[in-house]
Amino acid sequence: MVIVFGLFVAPGCGSSSRENSADPAELMPRLATARTPDQQIAILDALSAIHTRDLPGPAADATRAVRLLLQVRDPVVVAKAGELLSRWGDRSATPALVGLLSNSDPVIRFSAAVSLTVLGDPASFKPLVAATTDPAAVVRAQVCLALGRVQGDRAIRAAVLREPLHDADGAVRAAAAKTLGTLGSDADAPSLIAAIRDSDPGVVEAAALALGELRDHHAVPALLDLLRTGNQGSRKAAASALGRVGDRAAVPSLVSALKDSDSVIRAAALEALGAIGDPGTLSHVLERLNDPSSTVFYQVPFVLAKLYDPASREAFVSRLDNPNPLVRASVALALGLAGEREAVPNLLRTLDDPDQSVRCRAADALGLLGAAEAIGRLREMSQEDTDPEVRDMARASTIRIYKTIR
Repeated sequence: MVIVFGLFVAPGCGSSSRENSADPAELMPRLATARTPDQQIAILDALSAIHTRDLPGPAADATRAVRLLLQVRDPVVVAKAGELLSRWGDRSATPALVGLLSNSDPVIRFSAAVSLTVLGDPASFKPLVAATTDPAAVVRAQVCLALGRVQGDRAIRAAVLREPLHDADGAVRAAAAKTLGTLGSDADAPSLIAAIRDSDPGVVEAAALALGELRDHHAVPALLDLLRTGNQGSRKAAASALGRVGDRAAVPSLVSALKDSDSVIRAAALEALGAIGDPGTLSHVLERLNDPSSTVFYQVPFVLAKLYDPASREAFVSRLDNPNPLVRASVALALGLAGEREAVPNLLRTLDDPDQSVRCRAADALGLLGAAEAIGRLREMSQEDTDPEVRDMARASTIRIYKTIR
């Protein structure tokens, strides 16, 4: 057997197999008559690609048939059946999957942990806690992720994860840090800040992102240092975390990062500035319209919308007359994304802009705003504009407005 993303498949049973190409109506009868593990696994694998609504008969009949395989002796079949039932949200698979956590094969234990992660059944909490000391690091790491999904007291689950944060294996430490970001509290910030100095880059990134989830302002100095000195992945994580924390003390460093030589860092800094939402960064964000990376400059209108404040309306609207058409287009779309109805008259005027990209974004913005007063002009544009993209956008925005006002 081999494992792909934690899912067992039988050798030679790829998408070209008879089972995988079978009609859904044929699979359940085949499952009932399959006797060898390879046959059973191949059919279970085929079923995993089918939604329960597409199965013949009631879904309950299918789940009952699969549940029967939880009782067979072959642990691989049990793992595969449990995996399928977890996809279908059937927690009756939990006891069998818990039993597999003590199997001698780490691949099977890992598969069981993945399925228990999907199910999130509180009945698996204690067995998962015990599995945090599994001899296989891959299992321990998955168990840490599972504890983030199992329903139950957050504080208790977080307490369990503090020990794996110091595991000998980096993947386990990273998984524990990631889950603590979801479950932890301010009390976990010092340990996560310390984890930023971990020798494993994966742990550093996970710890930084976890601190962003906790939104702990005490982490800002450490995150700023990481933004300056880390590798690409950890610097990106630091920028993202600073955006989540939302502390304006990070703004100067993020503005500096907008000029970084690495486009990945520029994009992360731009997104972070949008999350913080400081209107004072407007001019710095607009400068990114000249960025050589399309990934960066396509972000600008969406970041501008996050920076928008009604008090800064004039600062935005005045840029609809900027000599640079990229600025005019981005500001027009940002006003629509920000829901600024007061800008409708300005956007109507912008529909006459000589640049097609500006007209297109202004039409898009008016559609987003549901501006009924723009319908006549947009209908005219949908038939008469010289640019086909503008005509299409005007038509789409007209339809959107009609749906809004009905």
